[in-house]
Amino acid sequence: MLKPETMEALKENGYNSLEEYLQDLADEYDVPYSVVVSLYNCLGESELFDGLVSAVQDAEGMDW
Repeated sequence: MLKPETMEALKENGYNSLEEYLQDLADEYDVPYSVVVSLYNCLGESELFDGLVSAVQDAEGMDW
């Protein structure tokens, strides 16, 4: 379960859930949702808005 402050940050940015945020990242960078979820699972909640975004950006354009 996400920390309350993480849920608040998601809601402040227009997301109703973690899944919605992860799907938006997948769509925005044309990276499979399963890859975004795997990256999130590796990096953890503390990197949700920084390291995860960078990792997804790095994955953009790879052959999936």
